Amino acid sequence: AKRQAEAQEILVKYPDRVPIICERSARSDLPQISKRKFLVPSTMHVGEFKYVIHKHIQQTAAQEGKVGPDQTIYLFVAGTSPRTTAYMSEVYDAHRDADGFLYITYGAENTLGEESLAVRRDSGAPRVAEEAEASPAVAPLVAGRRRS
Repeated sequence: AKRQAEAQEILVKYPDRVPIICERSARSDLPQISKRKFLVPSTMHVGEFKYVIHKHIQQTAAQEGKVGPDQTIYLFVAGTSPRTTAYMSEVYDAHRDADGFLYITYGAENTLGEESLAVRRDSGAPRVAEEAEASPAVAPLVAGRRRS
């Protein structure tokens, strides 16, 4: 009920944005990013959001000394990897939770062919592996408010 109220408040205040909760896949060995709630433009592409998450993972990993450059990050929504060219609003409309948030998990595949368990658990082999330009329009949510 708390998240539902939070999502409703966000959608009223920012009708052109998509509220997202993004967490590491349960079986992934990637680090858990510190920011889990995001408020992204509805016109942002999945590939752009993936790039943002990749940057957060790299920042966290740099502190922990984990992720190497040979890993590609994959996003999963409802067990599948959405097209990188899809708008976040399309994914939100198709897969938003009853509480109003879009839940996304991330996992990795070693680009040399060694897959992490997260990829197998979520959907088998991912269909996409392209990177996109970062969008400065992504704002992590901090205590329900957009950070500037």
